[in-house]
Amino acid sequence: MRSRSCPLWDNGPRAWCLFDYDGDGRVDGLFRRAVKDGVRIGFSHPCLELWWLLHFQIVTGRPDSETIKKKLRGLSSTNAFHGLSKNKRLTRSRWEALEGRYVTARTNAEKLVSQCECPCSPPHHDDGCVPSKRNPSCNLAALVDSLKITY
Repeated sequence: MRSRSCPLWDNGPRAWCLFDYDGDGRVDGLFRRAVKDGVRIGFSHPCLELWWLLHFQIVTGRPDSETIKKKLRGLSSTNAFHGLSKNKRLTRSRWEALEGRYVTARTNAEKLVSQCECPCSPPHHDDGCVPSKRNPSCNLAALVDSLKITY
């Protein structure tokens, strides 16, 4: 999502709403309301686990949540995600597996914009882009950058 001119976003406190798609038909309306109210959105479609997977590989096509989780569980570089279906928390071992991979995740997330069904301009979705059609998409790098987290 492109940055809009909003005083809250530039100098003062920032309000964020973090969610994933999960087939919820209210997503498009929630986006409109959040933008209208000056709330920034951290969105991952189809699931939040997509953000973790982007730390390790490029994602192509239109994977569903189960496919993404299966890919995470099958990573050869780490076993930190093996119990993912039962435990979705960011455990110490998962954090350690993600460390040092932020730049890769951000780059891979930006590449997803080129797969959008709307006429978007990578690396950002355009204002007219329909959030529920952004599969796959993940802009959690914007949240990480906003919080000035480095890893």
